[in-house]
Amino acid sequence: MINDNNEDYAFATPKLWVHRLKFNTSLMSIFFIIYFASWILSVFFIMGIDLWLSANRYIIDAFCIVIFLFGIHIGKKVPKNFNDMITNNQEIFLTPNSYKEFLELFQKAIKSKTEYYFPLLCSVLMFLAILGEGFLNDFSYNEWGGVKVPTVGLNRILLVIFLFLLALAYSILVLLVFSGIIVIVIILRSLNKIGSNQFPLKVTYKDLRLGAFNDIGKFIISLSIPLIAASTFLSVIGLFYIYSFNTLSAYAIGYSYLIFGTGVSIIFSILLYKNTTHIHESIVRYKLEMKTKILDEIEVLNASSSSMSGEFQKYTIIRDLHEYFDRIDKISDWPFNPTSLKKLVITLLSSIVPFILSFFGLG
Repeated sequence: MINDNNEDYAFATPKLWVHRLKFNTSLMSIFFIIYFASWILSVFFIMGIDLWLSANRYIIDAFCIVIFLFGIHIGKKVPKNFNDMITNNQEIFLTPNSYKEFLELFQKAIKSKTEYYFPLLCSVLMFLAILGEGFLNDFSYNEWGGVKVPTVGLNRILLVIFLFLLALAYSILVLLVFSGIIVIVIILRSLNKIGSNQFPLKVTYKDLRLGAFNDIGKFIISLSIPLIAASTFLSVIGLFYIYSFNTLSAYAIGYSYLIFGTGVSIIFSILLYKNTTHIHESIVRYKLEMKTKILDEIEVLNASSSSMSGEFQKYTIIRDLHEYFDRIDKISDWPFNPTSLKKLVITLLSSIVPFILSFFGLG
């Protein structure tokens, strides 16, 4: 270990919007009360259960709840898990000072104004967009999500309440999720610097055999894959809007979901591999050095002369060196298992692609 006292180098868990709002159990309950109040108004007083089912709104409602919980998880767990992962594997850094500078770099990046203002701006825009779209469609065309709804008398009052509750719930969701996504991007960009000339690594055979770099790979996968899956599903919802409802607002929502979801999927798919490039290169260089040394040793032994008894001992050593060479060669060049990742991607595609194709009538 670089330092026996990890606290000298550890950093405090950064405050995100989930912390600023003090989103504990009580506030989480308030969010669900707001969301389910809007759901009850929509299902039982505005659209009706039959229209709600025919519009497949339950898919979107379930997706929003999952994303909301995922946003809370990102804010509360991811920075701390990152801190623990880096602290537990600080020995991979070449020097103690390099490790300390890396933590300082991350601290500076995580405190940027982007994470504070951008989610807040998106949250306000989401609130205004839902109100604007709702008032335009429901009050002008008497429809919600492409479905005609009665908006007279008490229903109109309930509709106004519904729109405000829905806008509030979605704005909170956007605030937490966008805050978490920005933090994940900052973390992945920070991890991408590990192994670079700025933060060189101290690769050893012990670290490779114990899987010291696997923790980084698993952490990157745990961040990237759920976001790729969620954004892909968001694109599917966008396609659902586009091909199910023949309205201007449905097209706007559908293409917005499709473009945003596809963009996020592409970005994190690229980051998934890019963030291990320098680590991969460091491991490859070390493996090449080790294999070169072993082969040089074998060449020396082959060129040496010895007695009959010494000849047997020489070949035994050469055999052991070849086995050592094979063990080093079999160690993964990446801080995660590429085969397992391929299986995971194939599994996701096999379940999502048919769902997407069904919207085009090809499935």
